[in-house]
Parts: sequence; C-alpha cells; structure tokens
Amino acid sequence: MKCGQCGNENSSTARFCAKCGTSLSSGSILNRLNPDLEGTRRQVREHLEATKASLNAQIAQYSSPLRATAKPAAPAGSRSLIHPMELLSLLLPFHDQVRQSKDIALSSPFIKSNEVYRPRIEGVSFMFLLEDDTVNAYATDHPVDLPDGQKLEPPAIVFLGGLAHALRLIAAAVAVSMRPGEGVPSTGESALGKAFRAMGSTLVQSGGKFDIEMLGMIFEQAVVPEIVEGNDRFVSLARSLSASMEAAVIAHEAGHIALSHTLGMALNFDVSRNQEREADSFASSVLSTSPFREYLFLGQIFVTLLFSWMDHVGRAKDPTTHPLGRERFFNVMTNNSAAAGDAADQFGLTRERLIELLPPEDAQTVTMRFLQSPGRPF
Repeated sequence: MKCGQCGNENSSTARFCAKCGTSLSSGSILNRLNPDLEGTRRQVREHLEATKASLNAQIAQYSSPLRATAKPAAPAGSRSLIHPMELLSLLLPFHDQVRQSKDIALSSPFIKSNEVYRPRIEGVSFMFLLEDDTVNAYATDHPVDLPDGQKLEPPAIVFLGGLAHALRLIAAAVAVSMRPGEGVPSTGESALGKAFRAMGSTLVQSGGKFDIEMLGMIFEQAVVPEIVEGNDRFVSLARSLSASMEAAVIAHEAGHIALSHTLGMALNFDVSRNQEREADSFASSVLSTSPFREYLFLGQIFVTLLFSWMDHVGRAKDPTTHPLGRERFFNVMTNNSAAAGDAADQFGLTRERLIELLPPEDAQTVTMRFLQSPGRPF
C-alpha cells in the first residue's frame, strides 16, 4: 500500500507507513471518499446554479411591471420597513409556491385515509400556467393541450396565472387592512374595499383577465399607502392567506375528480349546481386537516368572493355551469358560522363588511363606473 504522505510502498496489511509513520487506513479512507465527496459537491453546485437561473428567469419575465410598485412612497407619518424584493416575492406567483399549495391540498389526511379518494387523487396531473391571465382553474378527465405542444394526462387540475395574480392581490389587501390588535378599521374604506372595487372594475373591463400589470397598478394604489411601520405581520399573513386560497381552489377541483364529477357530463343545470356544492364541501374537509386550518374560512370566503365577481363578469341570460357565486359565498358563511364569528372577532371581518365586497346586482353599474374614470381602476 502506497503512503499518501511520502510515497513509500508498504505491505497490504500495514496500518502505518514504515518510513514516515503516517496512518495508512485513514489515508485510504480519505482517498476513497474524496472523489465521492467532490462529485456530491459538484452536483449540489449544479443544482443551486440551475435553481438560481430558473428563479432569475421568472423574476426577469414577470417582475418588470412591479418594479415601480416595489419602491413605495409611504404616506406622511408612516414608514414601510419591507424590502422591495420581499414585496416582489409576495406578489409574484412562482411555480414552486403554487405547487406547494397543491401538495398541501392533495396530501390532506382526509384524502390519504380514504380508500376511494386516494387512488383517484394520487393519479392527478397538475399544471400551473402562469402565462394564461384568465382568472380560472379547472379539473378534467381529458388530456390537456399545453402551450409547448405537450399533453397533460388525465385526471388533471389546471391552475391559471390570472387566478394566482388575483388571489395574491386579495391576500395582500386583507393582510394590510388588519392592524395588529385592531382588525379592519371601523371607519373609512379599507385597502380591502378599494382593492375589490378596483379589481372588479378591471375584471369587467378585461373580460375576466387579470395580468401582472393590473395587479401592480391596484397594489400600488390600494395597498402600498397602507403599509406602515409596526405592521410586521403583513407579509407573513399575506403569504399564509394566499396559500390557503390556492389550496382551497385546488381542493375544490380535486373534489370534482375524487367524486367522479369529471367522468361524465352533468345531466342538467341542477346536477351541475349540486356538484359544485359537493366540491365545496369536499374542499372544506380537505382544508380542515391542512396546516392552514386557521385560515379555512378566510381562504374559502375570499375565493367565493372572487368567483362572484367572475360570475358577474360573465353574466348572461343563459345559466352558467357554476352556481351563482353569491350562493357559494353565503353557503360558506352559513356552514362555517363558528369560523365566521372568529374572523369577525379577530380580524374585524364581519358579515356586513364581507357582503360589501360582493359585486353589485347589475354588471353595467361596475362597467359605467370604470368608464367614467378612464385610466384609473377606482
């Protein structure tokens, strides 16, 4: 055995070098391990570089409309301590963040412990299409054609970028409207009210699209002025709320798959409505066993508020496949009365304040309000 220190050749059974006394066993072990360790280090470096490049590409592609927003001018007497990049990370829906919400929803003990639901959900393909600005998500048992020419195999859940943008705006507006220990301010219009009014007008004008520029504009006008020193909870609360809303949507779509709604066509409008109610109930059970259980009510209530606006946008004489968003909103209020009471006590989100966020009965009202003030969402 050759000594790694002096090069002396020793017998194969020698433990120490006969010339310099260096331990041969330790040298042998290191000689064997070093190539493996170097290979591991190289793989780690390559993985980190690939991850960094992917994140940088996403930031470069989607953050440019928000860069001005990330440098807010705080109102007199207040000072924001939130770093600009932290605001960007809050608003930009990265693929990994949405997939984490998916993992939380689909790994729920409610699903995993059910021998009927588990096989269906374990076979689900998931795709987040950030480049599609439509405010929507859907479940299907048919192959989905992807922008790159590939197909997403069924059963599948598709989550679109416009929905992610809208949910992040809502989460930020809810979080900033809550003063520590005070809930939603009792006087004046909160950031939440402003954001919903602006978002609703924008959705009507765009036909149900909500892109990153719309998000940045409304965030700057409705949310940024309310970011004040001392509200350190704002960012963490907004992240938890957006994750709970994403999980609520994904759990609802998973309900359609688990309950076999996607295997056939609804026989009539009443059947379709009942399937939506069943999927909402399924989502409630999923979220009740998730890490965001404390935001179960808030996640579902704001999702139904958003889709109330989407029903409002697409309102027509012919009935849609979904029940009226108002009905789903009031179902969440009724079926979670205890949680609704907690939200009112802890956050000031009373029934009356939440109802104020619903769209008006006539879509023309919102359209006219938008057209009367061109260039501004509110």
